[in-house]
Amino acid sequence: MGIKFWSKRAPNRSKSIIPIPTDGPINITKEFQGVNPIGMAYWANIQNLKDLPYIRVALSIGDKITIFTLNKKTLATEALRVTGILHTGEGIFWDNLEDGCLFIPMSKMLTRYDIFWYESSIIFDYPFNIWQLHSNYLHTRFSFTIRNENYETINWGIHDIHTGLKKWNLLGAPDECDRQIWRIFSYSRRE
Repeated sequence: MGIKFWSKRAPNRSKSIIPIPTDGPINITKEFQGVNPIGMAYWANIQNLKDLPYIRVALSIGDKITIFTLNKKTLATEALRVTGILHTGEGIFWDNLEDGCLFIPMSKMLTRYDIFWYESSIIFDYPFNIWQLHSNYLHTRFSFTIRNENYETINWGIHDIHTGLKKWNLLGAPDECDRQIWRIFSYSRRE
């Protein structure tokens, strides 16, 4: 069963917005091919800021990041925008504090993309692959697994925007849900 969004035709759309293909429900997994991530609860793919009348959902459709804007009261899809950024959608997450800013891990770097200005800025860029990225609430610390060129996990890492990179050795088989990384992440916040 796919995720359903209700769409409605909205007048005066900007040129960057793609028209919604139907006035009824959109079953994403049926009407769009190659949707990621589907099948898991990716709450970080949803931006629901308190004082705004809409929520945003970021998915990868056909390996391009696509943004749905939904009315909070009716769940009607008010806008659908394809960013043109090639990405599977895995690991992307919204800024908790600023409307329309999306964090996108790109193999060796983390970028912050502004959906209104179509601008990306690099948060960090390392000579190794990053995977399973998480952030604290203020986006000042980012935890991730470090992978070599063969995509084998070799370390845990934390990037602090003030102090840079810290690495920790693995204590067992890596898993983003492993408490080890959260102990490290919690410890680093107290420093």
